Amino acid sequence: MAVASHTAYALSVGRRCHIDPKGEVLAKGGFRTLLVSVGIFDARWRRGRDPPDYYLRVNGKSFAVEVTRAMQATEVGMVRLPEHGWRAALSQFVKDIQNKAEREGILSGTYGMQLAPIPDLRRRRPELLASALRYIARTTFADTAPPEKLASVPHGHSITIEKVGAARDYVGAVIMIGTAKRSVQIERDLTRILTERLREKTRRLSRVRLPRILLLVDSYIYGERDHWQAVAEQLDLAAFHTVARIPDFNRCQVLRTEEPRWNTAV
Repeated sequence: MAVASHTAYALSVGRRCHIDPKGEVLAKGGFRTLLVSVGIFDARWRRGRDPPDYYLRVNGKSFAVEVTRAMQATEVGMVRLPEHGWRAALSQFVKDIQNKAEREGILSGTYGMQLAPIPDLRRRRPELLASALRYIARTTFADTAPPEKLASVPHGHSITIEKVGAARDYVGAVIMIGTAKRSVQIERDLTRILTERLREKTRRLSRVRLPRILLLVDSYIYGERDHWQAVAEQLDLAAFHTVARIPDFNRCQVLRTEEPRWNTAV
């Protein structure tokens, strides 16, 4: 079965997968959602000693909590970034187009862009931004307009812009990275990612005596709940009291836990 998401991957390298502040906030928020769903409202978080990232106090019990991103890197040309890094850069590019069009008074209607990673984006950014603004200026008073190709990019994709409607002054985008992946490849990727993260965090927490919780911020994003569960069932997670996937601020998928009440889906 093909999955309707797009990626061209090179495995991320490096011994540590450092978590950024935004990822930490997301992980804590997702796990808090789980705790609240089972009636726990008094969880207390405290910054850890590195290791662990945090201490968590729940119902009179203390836990050592590690947070990490589950991700792979995408390589385009000679440039390699985690996929969420590519998405952040391209999303910011779209925001800059909208903001500049608004300042120039030419944004009228809804525009859709198709974007994909481009290795020399920083160098070509001014040129692409100017081309997009010229298209918006030409189509300001049209209800719709045919798409225009701004650049060709690797993997057969293009950077395009199209006026799709007269309502709502807005510039949106579809970001495509690579080619479609099948379930078997997704599970293979997740097996490699989780094995690496588990090995790293087990070693990092080897001297921590408290029960350990591992929160995996899902920056791979292509695997669905069933993919993650199938992979988790094949791995040894016993070094941790709880292992959970955090796909967003309001969701938490528990992959393994010694606390029966936590073994629920939110």
